[in-house]
Amino acid sequence: MADVRIQEVATDIVVTEPVGPISAEDVKRIITQALQAFRDEQERAGQRSKDTQVRGDSGGAYGGA
Repeated sequence: MADVRIQEVATDIVVTEPVGPISAEDVKRIITQALQAFRDEQERAGQRSKDTQVRGDSGGAYGGA
């Protein structure tokens, strides 16, 4: 039996900091910003896909065939 997952993404975030120790609050802030950037990019990719689909369904960018 196969492990099948639909609409699910597992993400590992590894934070390394060669300069020195950072606080737990800083780590949370960095991860929050990274996850937001990831979500924003996913949303933009989804919108581009929808835009492409609409153009394809309409017969072209201006609705002509």
